[in-house]
Formats: sequence, structure tokens, C-alpha cells
Amino acid sequence: MHLVRTLVAGLLLVGSLAFAQSPADDDHDGLSDAVESMLLAQFRPTFMVSQDDCDSLPAEIVPGKPDPSVFARDGAIYGQATPNGAGDVELHYFHLWSRDCGRRGHFGDVEHVSALVHKLGGTWQARYWYAAAHEDTVCDRSMAVRANDLDAAASGPTVWISAGKHASYFSRKLCPGGCGGDSCSKMEPAPTSAVINLGEPGAPLNGAAWAASSVWPLKAKMQHDFDAALLTQLDATQAPGPFRVTASTPGMQRTVSVSNTTLGSLENAQGHTANGIGTAKKKTGNALTRSYRAVRSWLDKH
Repeated sequence: MHLVRTLVAGLLLVGSLAFAQSPADDDHDGLSDAVESMLLAQFRPTFMVSQDDCDSLPAEIVPGKPDPSVFARDGAIYGQATPNGAGDVELHYFHLWSRDCGRRGHFGDVEHVSALVHKLGGTWQARYWYAAAHEDTVCDRSMAVRANDLDAAASGPTVWISAGKHASYFSRKLCPGGCGGDSCSKMEPAPTSAVINLGEPGAPLNGAAWAASSVWPLKAKMQHDFDAALLTQLDATQAPGPFRVTASTPGMQRTVSVSNTTLGSLENAQGHTANGIGTAKKKTGNALTRSYRAVRSWLDKH
């Protein structure tokens, strides 16, 4: 009996030690938190942002609240690392803005780029990259690219973020795409800091309960970018460099682009008209004031 108790105690001890030494996986996705942090750091992109952006920098969100509230506009980058089958891991890098301040602006602008990485010979390598630009709109210019074509197989690429609209592009040359409303002028690197792991929907990390808030579309964007359809498209594409992910709608985009130009011209004309009316009003007021003072002076003397 003593031997049996000793064996049972030994087994319980081994089991407890094995449990205690299991790597933490607080978002319950099958990938340890330590590996997620390592991958998010290794492949962190360099974000180029405009000095003219009306929202300054991506925002850090107050942790623990059910809805997003800006703590600071300090260039914070949020990440997500999720297994995607066959040993692949999908990494998302979110740059979150308090507002989209372009045409048809709105509160809470959620933008991102992503990578599909896998372990090759003991080293993690990126296979593909994806950049979201006006996702799911008529102006969608989201693009995918082989990591080697972007020289971003072992580390993150440089990503250009358009001013105001915050669409993500793999080069400055691509920035004027979409419907003509994007601009990448006066660009500089955003401040670098550790990527803040969001965890998974339903299992947030670092106080990111606000990721599931219905006031913005972040939860929907935490799903896989590299689905079977995109992987098939990537495998079938022969040309090097970034390519459009969505079906092309050049006619509609040209129409919206012309509309943007027309609206811009009308806004400029409105501004010039308002300035002209303001100037005329000011000059008329000055003339009336001078006339009043002259009449008053004459009456005082007579």
C-alpha cells in the first residue's frame, strides 16, 4: 500500500509539474502567448504616416472598457497571432485611429496589414503579406504580395498610410490608388513600440475588451485574411509584386475619383466665394464706419 501511495503521489507530482510548466495560452487559440509575442515583434511593419494627418498618429486605447476610448495618440500598434492550419500562423497588425477625417469621415477608423508565416528549418519566415485599403467598398485597393517580392520574408515591410483615410499601401507609388482620395505626402516613420497583443475574439488580452465593441468593425477584421480563395489567387499569380485582391471596378472608381475632384473644386469655389463675401463685407463695413465718423465730426463742429 505504501508503494501504491508513493507511485500515485509521484504521478500527481509529475502531472502538476507538467501543468505548471505548460506555456501560457491565455487567448486559447493553441499558440502560446510567448510565441505570439515573439512573432509579432519579429514581423512588425514600419508604418509611414503623414505629418499632415489630422489625427496625428494611431491611438492607444484605454484598457478594460467595453467601448474604445483614446488614451493617447502615440503610434500604438495592436497585434493578433492566430494559427491558420498546416503550421501557418496569421499575424495582424492594426493601426487604430480615433477618426477617419477624409471625405465621408467617421469615428473609429480600424485599419491593418497582415502576414502569413510558417516555420522553415527552425526559423520563422513570412510567406505572404496583405494590406487593407478601403476594404469592402467601391474604392477597395487591398493588395497581397509574396513576402520575397517585398523583401519581407524575415521581417516586416515598410507600409505607407494615407493621410486622413489611413489606407495601407506597400509603396508610396501605390498610395494615389483607390478613388483618388488618398495622399502620402510629408511622410515619416511612426514611433516604434512593442506590439500590444489583442488576443482573440472572446478571449481578449491586455484589457482589449473594447475589441468586440459594436461601435467599430474591429471584431470583424480579426478574422482570417488568408482564406482558401486568397491563397489560390496567390498561388496562381505569376507576376511579381503586389496585386489587387478584389475584382477590378475601374469604371466606378474613375467615377468616384471624378466626383472627388468635382467636390474638391466645389469646396474650393465655396471657400473662395465665402472669402470674397467676407472681404466685401469687411470693406463695406470699414467704409460705412469712416463715413459715419466723418459725418459725426462735421456735426460736432457745426
